This record gives sequence, structure tokens and C-alpha cells, in this order.
Amino acid sequence: MSDNNDITICLYAGEGREKIVEKHTELLKPLQDHFNVNWNNRIDRHPGTYDSYSQMVNESIVTSPTERILLVSDRCIPTAEEALTAFNILEQGYALAGLWGIAYMAVTKELFRKVGWFDERFLGGGYEDDDFTLRMKLANVALYESIISNYDFSWRPPRKDGHAACAASEPHFNRKWRQMPDYIARVLPEENYPHYDKAVGPARPDISDNWLLSKQSKYGVDYDNIKKRLQGAGPSRSKWFMINCETEYRKVLSL
Repeated sequence: MSDNNDITICLYAGEGREKIVEKHTELLKPLQDHFNVNWNNRIDRHPGTYDSYSQMVNESIVTSPTERILLVSDRCIPTAEEALTAFNILEQGYALAGLWGIAYMAVTKELFRKVGWFDERFLGGGYEDDDFTLRMKLANVALYESIISNYDFSWRPPRKDGHAACAASEPHFNRKWRQMPDYIARVLPEENYPHYDKAVGPARPDISDNWLLSKQSKYGVDYDNIKKRLQGAGPSRSKWFMINCETEYRKVLSL
């Protein structure tokens, strides 16, 4: 993949979450024995709320100085061992390695050069992960989706406009993707974010030429874990989408 040993760790915890940042930093510090680690923490860069989860992801990517990036949501409970696993998954040819869906994932900037940015028309949080999964399918690149890490379901961070903003995401998804018995089709074009494109620099074919194909993706790893399901982990929507899309009668199209 990359010819250097640099990574960036982005911790998503924002305003009022200093203790979470400190805890996550301590849990992930052992990565410094394996990589040259840069820290790009949201609490330092943008402690207030974002209009969308997508915007938070996008800005975390473009403000990171390295090609390889680990992104960790505030309710995830990361370990350095898991993070090493995620970067190893990237080395195996997956374009995205999710340890708790997109809430805890390892990526390269090349993924966003090839697939595009998270759609910031999804307000709050919700459906941006389904959208990106389908777009990775269209781009024919492999996704590794799992919940092999752990997650704290005992609290929720404050969100701008609360549940109303999250509810606004579903109508946008349904407008963007036509869902029929024999196909799912993107009917709304992607938004352009030229300022993000400029920030991540030129393409890295040394990375993308080694990616596996979409049909080699792994969806829903550990989603059948009874303990995690009882705690609050839902089913893998990506797995549902892709099981349907892998059949000969259901395709993902871009109209």
C-alpha cells in the first residue's frame, strides 16, 4: 500500500468529551510502537456539532496529513490490537475496514478519490453508511464490514436538531436510490466537493490497483453475536443490501 509507516488517528469525540478523548488516546497509544502516529482530534479542530455525520467524516479525512487514517467514534471502545487488524485488512486489499461499521474504520484517502465523499445531504446521522456501501459496489471495490470491536450503548451524544435531523436522512436516501425488485439505481447525482478533492491530492494507483473487487467484500462480520445484539447492535443493513444485489436478478445501477 503506502511506502511509509505513517498513520493518522481521528477521534470523533467533541465538546464536553475530553475524558473520552483521553481514554481513547491511552487505548490506542500502543500503535506508536508500530507506526508514526499523527493525532487529528475533532475536539481540537471542531468541538461543536456538525450538520451531518458525513461532514464530520469528510473533514476528518481532508485535515489528516497521512494517506492511511483510523477514524473512531466517541461511543466505540477501541483497542490497539483491533486497529492493527484493521490496517492489516487494508493490506489484504479491502478499500475500507470497518470495525464497528463506519463508526470505527480504517481507510485511505484513495477511497475518497475513487468513490467520492460522504454525502453531506444526509442530515444528522443515518443512511450515509448505506449510501456509501452502494457507491462502493458501483465502484467495484471491496468493503470489510464488521462489529468485531465494542460499543457503549449506555449514552448518546447531543446532535444538532436531534431526531428531526436524523429523520431527514431517510427521505433523501429514498430520493437518491430507486429500489425495485430487480435493481437498486442511483437516480440523484453525487454532490461535488472540489475543496475536498483539492485537499487530498493526486490519485494513488499503487493503492487502488491492489484492491479486491466488490464481490470479494465481507458484510456483517460478527453481527450475529448474541451479546452485542442484546446490547443494542442492529442487523447489518449492508449485508441485506448486498445479499439481494449479488443475485442475478437484482443489480446496483447508476442512471
